[in-house]
Amino acid sequence: MIPELEDGVLPEGIYSCTVDEVEQVFGRFSRSDRRPPLTEKLRQYIFDARLAGIASALVIDGSYITAKQEPGDIDMVLALRPDLDLSAELRPMEYNVQSKRMVKRLYGFDVLLATDQSLA
Repeated sequence: MIPELEDGVLPEGIYSCTVDEVEQVFGRFSRSDRRPPLTEKLRQYIFDARLAGIASALVIDGSYITAKQEPGDIDMVLALRPDLDLSAELRPMEYNVQSKRMVKRLYGFDVLLATDQSLA
């Protein structure tokens, strides 16, 4: 569940939620039409990441998860599955959701990669 914003930002912490909850809190039209297209791109990214099967979690950050009227983009940390063989050749869909360059090109987001161990 996503808590109430305090002074326009989330209280410190990591919150488990669904993409529907993210959309309800952060993806709606405000004063500009910037948020709905970002939310649609986020939904597509999440769908593609699930299809690729390489992620265990996604942390969403940046101005998108604030009360800012016109967020520039969405910043994310993609936590890779702990059993993922990082030396294996990537399929195109796997590459597209974890390559910083491809994520920026396809979705317009900034992504950092992490393993479960690096998040501990």
